[in-house]
Amino acid sequence: GFSKPYSKKIDQLSKIRLSSELSRKIDYFLSNGIKVLFILKHPYLRNDYIQYSASSCSYRPFRLSEKKCSFRKKELIDKRLFEYRNTIKKICLQYSPQQVDIFDEMPLFCDNLNCNIEFNEHNLYYDEFHVNIFGSLYIGKKLLNKIEEMLKNK
Repeated sequence: GFSKPYSKKIDQLSKIRLSSELSRKIDYFLSNGIKVLFILKHPYLRNDYIQYSASSCSYRPFRLSEKKCSFRKKELIDKRLFEYRNTIKKICLQYSPQQVDIFDEMPLFCDNLNCNIEFNEHNLYYDEFHVNIFGSLYIGKKLLNKIEEMLKNK
């Protein structure tokens, strides 16, 4: 087995605290003329119920198991992550897109049904939680486009 680092679900009090603290910080930045960009992270390959190995998608000249480079999205997006992401999105919607915007990494890795470990035959993950250099470059290019778009619409 493996440890369960995310076993606590987000309770209502935690959501209220999160909303309050984030709103306070957003207001601080906006009052100082700073636009806010929230980055919602890529899916982790591990949660309380399931664990995938980033190496399951790596090329091996002799492989005893099947190369597995995509997984069911619903297995990776557990209730806690879903609630956290929705809470962040609700907070951001309280502000105009010119003030607060979101860069969501999830669509870069997942479609409606599946999440991918690779893109253009390059593994994107270093381990279950972190992207590797290919993953960083993949996300970074999209993030740079988002920032350039934000700067144009200032």
